[in-house]
Amino acid sequence: MIAVYARVSTEEQAKHGFSLNDHIRQCRQKAGANKVKEYVDDGVSGDFLDRPALTKLRDDIQEGIIGSI
Repeated sequence: MIAVYARVSTEEQAKHGFSLNDHIRQCRQKAGANKVKEYVDDGVSGDFLDRPALTKLRDDIQEGIIGSI
């Protein structure tokens, strides 16, 4: 399974074409027909690595659920 991680921390980013939906759509296009699991941190600062969806992604990689990022 391929992982898609998306994060937008500010409204300014979302207003200028970097919305979560844009991120996810572009990542899914790149993944093609492969099975994709989404991990999304909405409004979480990139200054910190302790983000809920990012932590879940790391856990899923450790457990072998994710084969590609």
